[in-house]
Amino acid sequence: MDFKNYLKLYLTDIIFKHYFDFKGREGRKVFWLFTLNMFIINFLLGLISAGVISMIISLAIFLPSLGLSVRRLHDINFSGWWVLVGFIPVIGVVALIVFACIPGTEGENKYGPVVVSTVAEKE
Repeated sequence: MDFKNYLKLYLTDIIFKHYFDFKGREGRKVFWLFTLNMFIINFLLGLISAGVISMIISLAIFLPSLGLSVRRLHDINFSGWWVLVGFIPVIGVVALIVFACIPGTEGENKYGPVVVSTVAEKE
């Protein structure tokens, strides 16, 4: 996969096609690659002292990131409201990281079928 398709699949499709999407499921691969991409972009912007630009980008991707986190929780058969656990200092963030690492539920769950036609499967 070339770099252009990589960015399209793991970054722009999530931001623009699923901007306010809190339904369905999302696999670990898409979640972690999107998280890695956002970390790298914010780190690079921080290096060039673009604090305002970094803040604007962080605000712009807040809803897609929240939606992706909710869909990832749905994949392990947890309610999206579990994302609020992140407000508990230290323990909440660790819990969400552990939840994001758990493999998805086998077969269909109450949030939809197994993730087969998501962004990651289009490669």
